[in-house]
Amino acid sequence: MSNPKLSYEAKMLIKDYLFKKLLLIVTATSLLSFAIGFIVNDIARAEAYNKAYTEATQTIMQITNKATESAIKIKSLEEQFTELTKESKQVLSDATTLKEKISTTLVFQQSNNIISSITENLLSNTLFQNAVISKTASRISELENKTKYIIVDNSGNMIIKNEFKTLGIIWAYDFAMMDKKK
Repeated sequence: MSNPKLSYEAKMLIKDYLFKKLLLIVTATSLLSFAIGFIVNDIARAEAYNKAYTEATQTIMQITNKATESAIKIKSLEEQFTELTKESKQVLSDATTLKEKISTTLVFQQSNNIISSITENLLSNTLFQNAVISKTASRISELENKTKYIIVDNSGNMIIKNEFKTLGIIWAYDFAMMDKKK
């Protein structure tokens, strides 16, 4: 069998025919690949965006929750700090008052020690004892002299007399009547 030879025109027609069919197939395949690639790319981007947004939203929610918890803790700590500040001011005030009382007590204690020391020294001093006894005796004598002319009778009347006669009744009040009025 012999190989028939095709003419140049036939070859060109076959080539042209195959080129058009192949061009059509390649173009269709390219367009189909482009469309499929575009759709796959779009779907992949949508899924990637969705995943990224979901992760970001979860992270933001966690950070927001932690921030809220921290704010609550800070508020609680602020309230505790305020309460501790009030308590510390009260403790400081109490400590100041206690210090003043202790100072006063120490002053009284020192004064008491000084007075005790002075008293012991004066009690052991015979000159002082004699002066006190002398002064007391003179005052008692003066009082006796002033009151020797005053007499209280059975009725509760106070009568002032001198050596010669009664000068008058100074006080005339019946104490028995006072008891009965009660």
